[in-house]
Amino acid sequence: MQNRIKGRNHMKWTRILSVFLALLLALCIIGCARDEQPSTNDMDEPGGAGDEPSLDKVVAVIYAIEPQFEDAGPFSEGLAPMFSTEAGGLWGYIDTTGAVVIDPQYDAVGLFGGGLAPVRDERQWGYIDTTGAMVIEPLYATAWTFVDGLAPVGGGVLWGYIDTKGDVAISPEYTEAFRFSEGLAAVRMAEGITKKWVYINGEGNVVIDGEFTFIDSFSDGLAAVYIEDRWGYIDQTGDFVIKPTFEDAYSFTEGLGQVYHDGSYVFIDKDADVVIRSEDVPFDNAGLFREGLSPIQVGDLWGYMNASGEVVIEPQFEEAYSFSDGLGLIKLEGRYGYIQNPL
Repeated sequence: MQNRIKGRNHMKWTRILSVFLALLLALCIIGCARDEQPSTNDMDEPGGAGDEPSLDKVVAVIYAIEPQFEDAGPFSEGLAPMFSTEAGGLWGYIDTTGAVVIDPQYDAVGLFGGGLAPVRDERQWGYIDTTGAMVIEPLYATAWTFVDGLAPVGGGVLWGYIDTKGDVAISPEYTEAFRFSEGLAAVRMAEGITKKWVYINGEGNVVIDGEFTFIDSFSDGLAAVYIEDRWGYIDQTGDFVIKPTFEDAYSFTEGLGQVYHDGSYVFIDKDADVVIRSEDVPFDNAGLFREGLSPIQVGDLWGYMNASGEVVIEPQFEEAYSFSDGLGLIKLEGRYGYIQNPL
């Protein structure tokens, strides 16, 4: 189940989460383990590639930053991770012009959140600010991005949460912990035989306690949960909004969620009606909708479609990721760069 979370944000940048979690997720870390996002999404392979996609809505690609980096991550708060072998195989950060603003010096890094980013230095994780100054010393075996002033950190066995000053906000008592999203965080309890999954609030109180085998973070007001061998979606009261009938399910974003339905992956709305089928837009793989577009894989190449299921950017990249801060991370001819959102 842990690897499944890595596929939720599509491709390599679910690689980021795998470092943080030893699971996902994230949302989001990049570094040591270079398997993470895609390598085809780290999702179960969707079915249904077929005819060439309709290209009626296709627009020209405009590069914001030309492909030039050996590896890179999505932008968050105006900064994105970049990797350099010339700097000894280390990670730093660039701004939206492509200029290096924090020199490569870390073994692994995460995305900025609340003005701070997790970085790994000599096997321990700490947090830097946007100037590159270390503001929370490297003390943790694992660490995630801050959301709403809290970040999951692990000491090797149990997870807890710290605030932006580095003080313990929620005691380490979970075997797994996700970042907060929409006021709640998915955690796995350390106590009990089943070590069940629950949702906690910012005070560490359990607010949703079900018999779930696995759960995902809230997004668009819903969370995908796994129970009795099927996936469904609950709201923040813990009630099922979409019954658990799917073999696989991913987070809702911008009103759409990807599920495995009748032998192929499709996108559904919150009424569980199918909106986009892979038979209609023949994609082999797809990522989350962000800023109006979703990355899609057709054969060996990646492009983007809109929420109507129309191809907007023709498949032409070796990798492509969801847009953030108006920019989409892509890989072309072995190098990473960024394209502008055409919408």
